[in-house]
Amino acid sequence: MKKLLLLVIATIISVNVANATDVLKSNSFEVTNLKNNVSGKYLDYLFDSDHGLAVKFKITNISSKTVNYHASIEKISAGSSHRMMFCIGACSMLKLNGFTNWTSEELSLEPGASTDPENDSYIKIFSGTDESDAVKAIDTLRITYNNLEADQDYVTFLCIWNFNDTFIEVIEDISHKICPNPVSEKLNLTLNNTDEIEIFNISGQKVQNVTVSGLTETDINISNLEKGTYIGYYTKSGVRHSMFKFIKN
Repeated sequence: MKKLLLLVIATIISVNVANATDVLKSNSFEVTNLKNNVSGKYLDYLFDSDHGLAVKFKITNISSKTVNYHASIEKISAGSSHRMMFCIGACSMLKLNGFTNWTSEELSLEPGASTDPENDSYIKIFSGTDESDAVKAIDTLRITYNNLEADQDYVTFLCIWNFNDTFIEVIEDISHKICPNPVSEKLNLTLNNTDEIEIFNISGQKVQNVTVSGLTETDINISNLEKGTYIGYYTKSGVRHSMFKFIKN
């Protein structure tokens, strides 16, 4: 697999870690976070002269067929001075400003094959050589892998860097688990700084509301929902801070 390199100007400074998820699965994909042997969290980071931190993750084709897919990255939030380097799949490109959404060219994984976290699937964020450049900010990216042959077969997760001072502390990688997806009866979610889950149909009508205050994980019974695509929101104190999508079979 060729290497895809995307460099973006964004912001970064220091980071906190919440509960991280080990593995996410769809029908075709398995996403594995690599453990950090210092913190014991499910992530792997590099800390170099550029004060950079890299999250590494492995994508595996767990199906019996070759999977052709797109990898996409959405910038949820970012500061103004940090740089983001994405390494996902084939070819390379450079972006300096204005990054919001990006989708790779068509990529391919043979049955049982995995990406190489050292070269094909990591994201690095760094603030430069001078820590005085640090700016308080929360950088959040949503990464999605879509099976091009099956609209309902995809995995999506968040990477969050919370830079709150003038140095990099730790890093929060996959902050929310959403599985199974597609789902028939119960949707399992990990929770981070959330007291309510709101679920809407594609027409914008709220169809379910679940109180989850104080929980770190929950199962939501969605068996009464009609088949289709739904949008969910993680809400804290009335403010929506993250969004997810799922398919009801």
